[in-house]
Amino acid sequence: MVKNDDFASGELINHLRENIGEPSFVNMEGFMQNINIDLIVFEANTNRNYHTIVTSGMSNYSSNVEEGYEEWKYTELIMYLPSEWPVRQADIQDELYWPFVWLRKLGKFTFDHQTWFCYGDSIPNGDPPQLLSHKNPFVGFMLLPPINENPDFFTLKTPDKEIQFLVVFPVFLEEMNFLRNNEFTLLLEKFDDCHINDIINLQRVNVCE
Repeated sequence: MVKNDDFASGELINHLRENIGEPSFVNMEGFMQNINIDLIVFEANTNRNYHTIVTSGMSNYSSNVEEGYEEWKYTELIMYLPSEWPVRQADIQDELYWPFVWLRKLGKFTFDHQTWFCYGDSIPNGDPPQLLSHKNPFVGFMLLPPINENPDFFTLKTPDKEIQFLVVFPVFLEEMNFLRNNEFTLLLEKFDDCHINDIINLQRVNVCE
């Protein structure tokens, strides 16, 4: 069992336990920076046949939100990986480590760029967008609501803040371009038509190709 004081606030870890289960381990950032993002890992099991990774540390700092969007001041990120994807550091080959790298990058993004995240946002890897990593077909991410989870999970209310959870989902170049010109719900409809869920799949179809 992972203790509350091993990582994350008591409110955050209790929220995750109540809605996802007991964490398997934490992938901790190796050295202190302005913002440290630890990654709480829930390995696949009989109840959830995919790995769940949740950031811890992003919501320690408020985002620079626009007026009227104060509910997005504090966020944490989620990524879902297929059960066959190695998640323990000793087992991960270099070409499969990018989800952990990018969760940390995105966890610091709003602080570094004085911005904020909400549903439907897209984050390209550069301009023009480049592949996220070697042997990777995606060039950026979109942010989704955590529809795999119970509705009670979406928002964590603590005595001093509300934390929203966002799913990080990688997209192809054509999908990124579509997002820039259309409502993100239209891309979700394309995903639904192709039976694509929010668990990362390197072999999935490009719905805008």
